[in-house]
Amino acid sequence: MLHNLVTQLGEWNPQLFREIKGNLKSRNVTMAVAISLLGQILLFCYFYSQLPFDQNYSQYCLRSKDYECLKDGAGNLLINWQKWWHAIFINFSGISIFLLLVVGTYLIINNLSQEESRGTLNFIRMSPRSEVNILMGKLLGVPILLYLVVILAIPLYLWVGFSAHIPLGKILSFWAILVGSSVLFYSAALLCSLVGAGSSSSFLALSGGIAVLFLLFLMLAMGNGYTVEKDPSNWLKLFSPFTAISYLFPTSESNAENWSNFQWYYLPLSGGVISFVGFSLFNYGLWSYWIWQAVRRCFRNPNATILNKGQSYAIVASFEVMILGFAVPDYQYSDAMYIFGNNLSLLSCFNLILLLGLIATLLPQRQNLQDWARYKQVKNPKSQLKLQLFKDSADLVWGEKSPGVVAIGINLAIAATPILFWILLQPVDSLVKTKVIFGVLFFISWMMISATIAQLTLMMKSKKRPLWAAGIVATVIFLPPTILGILGISPEENPILWLFSSFFYLGIENATNSAIFIALLGEWTVLALLNLQLVRQLQKAGESATKKLLATHSY
Repeated sequence: MLHNLVTQLGEWNPQLFREIKGNLKSRNVTMAVAISLLGQILLFCYFYSQLPFDQNYSQYCLRSKDYECLKDGAGNLLINWQKWWHAIFINFSGISIFLLLVVGTYLIINNLSQEESRGTLNFIRMSPRSEVNILMGKLLGVPILLYLVVILAIPLYLWVGFSAHIPLGKILSFWAILVGSSVLFYSAALLCSLVGAGSSSSFLALSGGIAVLFLLFLMLAMGNGYTVEKDPSNWLKLFSPFTAISYLFPTSESNAENWSNFQWYYLPLSGGVISFVGFSLFNYGLWSYWIWQAVRRCFRNPNATILNKGQSYAIVASFEVMILGFAVPDYQYSDAMYIFGNNLSLLSCFNLILLLGLIATLLPQRQNLQDWARYKQVKNPKSQLKLQLFKDSADLVWGEKSPGVVAIGINLAIAATPILFWILLQPVDSLVKTKVIFGVLFFISWMMISATIAQLTLMMKSKKRPLWAAGIVATVIFLPPTILGILGISPEENPILWLFSSFFYLGIENATNSAIFIALLGEWTVLALLNLQLVRQLQKAGESATKKLLATHSY
C-alpha cells in the first residue's frame, strides 16, 4: 500500500516526490523529531520554572482587587493556571510563526539558489508539467522537515490551548491564518528567487537575508502592544499572524476593546471571528494570486517582465480598493485635519513603493525594445515611429515588448482617480484640498519623469542597465532636495525651487497658485522632452537592428 501511495505521488507531482525523497532521509527525520521534542520540553520547562513556588510575587498569581497576590492557608501563592497556560500557548504560537514563515522562507530561497548554482533550474523549466504543479512541489516538499517539526508539536499545542480555556474554533482559525500567510510568503520567496535566477548566488543570498529581516521586522512591529487606529497601516497588520494572536487570544479586556477601530469601508472586521479570519484569508489569497501570476511568467521566461501591463492595471486597482478601505473619513473625530494628514502620508508612502516597484517590473530591457522597434520599422518602413505610436496606441497599452512609460501613466491614473475622490470627501478646508490635489499632480509628474529616465537608461548597452537605472532614478529623486538642504534654501523663503524637487509638498505649502502652475508646466515640458528623446532612441535602435537583419539575410 505504501509503495502504491509513493507511486501515485510520483505520478501526481514528480517535483514533490523528488523533494520528499531528498529530504526525508532517516538522519534528517531523526534530527527533526529530536528538535521538535526537545523544543517542546525546553518550552515547558521554562514556564514551569516561572511558577511561584518559593516567591512572594509572580505574574501568574491570583490577585485581589488591590492587585496583591493571594495566598492559601499555608502561605503559598495561589496560581492563576489559566493565565499560565495562556502564556505558554501564546509563545507556542509565536514560535510556530517564526518556524513556518522565517525559516520556511529561507529554506525555499536557499533551495532555488542551489538549483540555480547546480544548473538544474533550467532543467526543471523544461518539464512538461505545469508551472503550478512544479512550484507547488517546491512549496510542499522543500520545507517538509519543518512541517514535520510543527506537526509533532500539535498534540501538546492543543492540550495547552484547551488548558488555557481557548476554544477549538479559535485555534483552528489561527492555523488557517498561519497557513494563508505561509502560502503568501513562500510564494513571494519563489518570486524573489526566480527574479534573481541567472544572477550570482550572492544576489540570492542577499535577497534571502532581506526577506528574513523584513519578516522579522514586520512581525515584531505589528505583533505586540500596538494600538489599532483607523488608518491604512491596518492593511499591513493583516499580513502578520501576530495580529491574529492579538485578536483571537487577547490578554485583557482592554486589548479586545482596542479592536473596535479595525474597519474596512465602515465594515467592522473585528465584529466576529468569522469576519476577521475571512477577510485575512481573502487578503492573503488576493496577493498570493497576483504573486503567482508573476511567478508563472518568470518561471517559463526569465527574460520577460515580471508582470504584463494588463496585470499591472488590475493589481493597482486591487491595491487602491483595498488600501482606501482603511482610510475612509471619520466625521466623529474633532481633529479631522490630523487624521487626514496621517492617512494621506501613509497612502502616499504605500503608493510610492507600489509605483516604484511597477517601474522596476514593467519596463522592458534593451533587447525587447530593439525587437519591438525593429518590428515597427519592418512593418511600416516609410512611416516615422512617432506616427506609428499614435496609430498603434493599443500596443503601448497592452504590448509585451513595447515601452512601459504609457503603462506607468495609466497605472498612475488608476491610482490617482480614487485618491482624488477620497480627498474631495474629507471634512477639511477647501484650500487644503486644493493644495493636496496639486500635490497629486506633482507626484504624477515626478513618477512619469522617473519612469521615462529609467526606460532611457534600460536602453544602454551596459550589462548593468538595471543598476544604472536604479542609481540614476535615485539620484534624480534625492539629489535636488539634498542640495537645497545643504545650501540652506528653506521652502518658506524659496518655495519655487522646492517645487522642482521630489519634496515638492514642502514648496506647495508656501507657494502661490501661479508659481505652482509654472512649476507644473516646467515639469511637463521636461517630461515631453524626455519622451521625445525616448522615441528617437527607439527609432535609432529599430533602424540599426533592421540594417543588421537585412545584412544577415543578404549575406
